[in-house]
Amino acid sequence: MDRLIEAQQDWDDFAADYYAGEQASQVPYVSAVIAYLQKQHLLPRHQQQLLDLGGGTGRFAVPLAKLGVQVEVADFSAAMLAILQQRRLELAQPERLTFRQTSWQALVQSGQKFSVVFMSMLPAVQPADLAAISQLTTAQFLIFRLVSVRDDFFTPLFHDLDLPPERPEADQDLLTAYQDQHLSDFTAWQAHDFNFSTSESLTAREATDYLATYPGMTTDKMVTTRQRLQTVLVNQKLTVTEHYRFRLLNTRRISQ
Repeated sequence: MDRLIEAQQDWDDFAADYYAGEQASQVPYVSAVIAYLQKQHLLPRHQQQLLDLGGGTGRFAVPLAKLGVQVEVADFSAAMLAILQQRRLELAQPERLTFRQTSWQALVQSGQKFSVVFMSMLPAVQPADLAAISQLTTAQFLIFRLVSVRDDFFTPLFHDLDLPPERPEADQDLLTAYQDQHLSDFTAWQAHDFNFSTSESLTAREATDYLATYPGMTTDKMVTTRQRLQTVLVNQKLTVTEHYRFRLLNTRRISQ
């Protein structure tokens, strides 16, 4: 439990920055995913409920509630849920969105069931955990995650210099491991990818300052970095196009 409490504190400390990043994101994956769920009839029917597991500040829950979906968010961070509460009060029908502070482990132990379980970017869920989490749903189990982020400058630079990736949460291997989990009483996983691209321009100074403070950057590596940067600057600006790939996994309970 000490590890769980530590993780809760980390997310409480990160909540404000997380929400700010969520609001500033230029990648329209939320609307794309919801449109896909509607088209594929994967959302709950009337008077059924969707569980947004680890739903945090309501990135998906708020727009779903606006569409008329009955959503419950379960998250273990009090600070994340405090932000969600403020957003909930701004809804025309706030009763469509409920929330509780709990871990997924405690929720599984409670025995409560939901028509649809949606899990987006929930950290620390191992492939072997999916069997337990799947017991929360009577119909659909959906998993959404970022699987890759790449660009034509930073990505190869960090790879060549053996530096950590900018977006360590992008993990295609984890999604593959999820797909390899064959859940009892469920159909085989279906996968659908969402691809987006965004462009950003940085001045030479902005790029240099960012790179100089990057984790693992050394004096020797910075020499190579400056040389590489000079070869791609146009009018002392670096323009980078990032390519994002997200994946949605879906499985349905056979005996529903």
